[in-house]
Amino acid sequence: MPRSWISALLVLSASAAIADAPQGKPATDAPWQAGIDKYMDGDLIGALQLEDACAERKLAKCKAKASQMRTFVDMYKTLDDLDDNGLSKLQALDKAITDGQRSKLARTAGIKLSAHLCEKATAAKSAGQWRRAGELAQQALDADPGDPCAASIVQDMKGKQGDLQDMKTRKKQPVGDFPSDPPLEE
Repeated sequence: MPRSWISALLVLSASAAIADAPQGKPATDAPWQAGIDKYMDGDLIGALQLEDACAERKLAKCKAKASQMRTFVDMYKTLDDLDDNGLSKLQALDKAITDGQRSKLARTAGIKLSAHLCEKATAAKSAGQWRRAGELAQQALDADPGDPCAASIVQDMKGKQGDLQDMKTRKKQPVGDFPSDPPLEE
């Protein structure tokens, strides 16, 4: 019976060690990730400090991320003066820094870009340029997924697409081939 007592003691000590182990994010092999995490949370100064410290270890990706963050800061300072192209570049730079995610810092640029694109989409829709309106509205949603104007236009375009599909289907069906029509007698 001593073995079962020893086994129970080992299980208890292992359980205690697991419970006492520090919880949180698993360690990452990417030293630049800490700076990206700070950037994602909106702490640009802290992110730059971490990336600069990482760059001192002569890591190319850290230097690149720090450079991208500085470019972002320079562009962000002129946010009110940026046109649609500049706002798109700012958002693309944000996605490059965050490896495809969206940071809190780029939200303002996304909202502004979405508003401009939605104005253009509304004008295209009024002019009957359905494809252009749909493309612009989708770009607006990409810039700001919560934009109600763009979402409404996209929904309208999906409805138009369904109507067009129905019209094409009706044109292809021969006379007398509708389900409610009786078969033609020869």
